[in-house]
Amino acid sequence: MSTAGPVLRDIHLPPAPSWWPPAPGWWLLAVLLVFAVLWLLRRWRRRVRLQRQRELLRREWQRAWDAHPPAREPAALVAALSLLLRRSARRYAPHALSLQGEPWLDFLDGDDAAQPFRRGPGRLLLDGP
Repeated sequence: MSTAGPVLRDIHLPPAPSWWPPAPGWWLLAVLLVFAVLWLLRRWRRRVRLQRQRELLRREWQRAWDAHPPAREPAALVAALSLLLRRSARRYAPHALSLQGEPWLDFLDGDDAAQPFRRGPGRLLLDGP
């Protein structure tokens, strides 16, 4: 009997996986991360824009208040505040510019059950100026 059999070699390992292309799970994670960053950026920009608009409205309110102190010129103050409300409404609902009288007060009340403009002190916007 011959003892010379097949020549056996040591275990041959496959090459290490390369880093490119990534597995499908990493692609999914990358896409989700991009969407999350875009969503956060959009929210941040909206928040900055709203803060800027609020600050602008605060300054206009203060300017109207300083120009027409209520103790001295109440009718002028109500007119200035009415103008400020109209300018504010123009940005959110352009159709509101054409509203007059009761429909304007209904628009300002919106879905508020207390109806502060139609039944409350906001009624001065019709009677004051």
